Amino acid sequence: MMVFEDDFITMMVEEENNLFVEKFKTQTSEWTAEQWKETRLMLIEVFLAQRANKILSFCEDLRFPLTPDLQQWLAESVSSQIGHLVKKIAISLPSDMLIQLGVEQLMDEKDTGHLSTRYFDNESDARAWLMK
Repeated sequence: MMVFEDDFITMMVEEENNLFVEKFKTQTSEWTAEQWKETRLMLIEVFLAQRANKILSFCEDLRFPLTPDLQQWLAESVSSQIGHLVKKIAISLPSDMLIQLGVEQLMDEKDTGHLSTRYFDNESDARAWLMK
């Protein structure tokens, strides 16, 4: 079920799999920090409303650099509200090494480091791991 879509991201929930799916778009290169934060806060709302417990994040087209300040904000803001509900996070990494580093550093933050996270280069492997 589609729950949100704009120029930057598509968010869906697969209720039968308790799975929240997000797909970033190349237009994320135009995101402002505030727009990014608003989208992450929306993730919290959707996640809590749908009671998903797994996340599949397609970051291949992510073009927004996650600065250390934004990484810390996300780890503290999002993890404190939904971290206890998340069982697994599967992430497909972007090809841009700087953006990839930001995603990996985010998942290593003290507030998100406890989450069961794996990185994948294809959807079928990611889904197989999430559904185990």
